[in-house]
Amino acid sequence: GTLTLSPTDDAHVAAATPTTNFGAATTLLSDASPVLASYLKFDLTALAGASVTSATLRMTVRSKSTGVQSVRDVANVAWLEGALTYNGRPAVGAAITSFTPNVTRGTVLNVDITTWVAAHAGQLGSLAIDSTSSDGYEFVSSEGAGGAVQLIVTYSQP
Repeated sequence: GTLTLSPTDDAHVAAATPTTNFGAATTLLSDASPVLASYLKFDLTALAGASVTSATLRMTVRSKSTGVQSVRDVANVAWLEGALTYNGRPAVGAAITSFTPNVTRGTVLNVDITTWVAAHAGQLGSLAIDSTSSDGYEFVSSEGAGGAVQLIVTYSQP
């Protein structure tokens, strides 16, 4: 089967305004200067017991970047988009994969995160996107119109 998931929560955080919440923003951001990072949470409980064939994080680019963006595992799944701030952000773990969104505005990027989704099938999973590049990346959040971020999963049941 195929499952198309929107994040249950998604927001970016900004070091320059460390107590500000951006949960209602229509875009997600990643940058090293100023420091910005995006967090996304997906409910993968419907995949309990399933064999995940492929999983793609689909993002619509609002502002391209020549910099490498890292997709990282976030162990903490308790955060909420309406409360997330830079000061209260969960720690990020190891990079799952990376990509360089050096493409025109409106391009749909598909980033493979199959291994991560398979490891979190049946539970909640959190991701962060950050960068060591000062060329910022911006993409459409779940609150945005036209190309909101999604997770596309193909799977088989035993």
